[in-house]
Amino acid sequence: MTLLLAYARGGWLMPAITLSGAALYASLAFAWLASRRMNRDAGEASHLNIQRLSTTLIPARALIAALPLLGLLGTVGGVSTSMSSIARRGLSTSATAGGIGEALITTQYALLLALPAVLIERMLTRKVRLLRASSVEGELA
Repeated sequence: MTLLLAYARGGWLMPAITLSGAALYASLAFAWLASRRMNRDAGEASHLNIQRLSTTLIPARALIAALPLLGLLGTVGGVSTSMSSIARRGLSTSATAGGIGEALITTQYALLLALPAVLIERMLTRKVRLLRASSVEGELA
């Protein structure tokens, strides 16, 4: 199955999942670039800049939590479609396949977007912790 066909079979929720994923990775890219800038300019790692970096991760965390829920919503919608088909046409493979396919594709797509983002967000959160620790050490010295 081609990627475009799978996307189309995912149903009405796929554009929302795609936009959420795009916003998530844009937010992570912004935070990553800010952290790289702070690496280059060691003096720039002030409390204010560290707090700004930490704040840029808030939308990413919200989207990481929301994406699997959107996938779950797609699962519920796909199963609901299958149940409606069974009620109308009786139990058959053709009656259930479309809805179950939709359910699986939306869930898989949302998880494929969210799982790598969790790793990136954890890496950036660790970076914030390290910058805070080095900032505190610099003040004590």
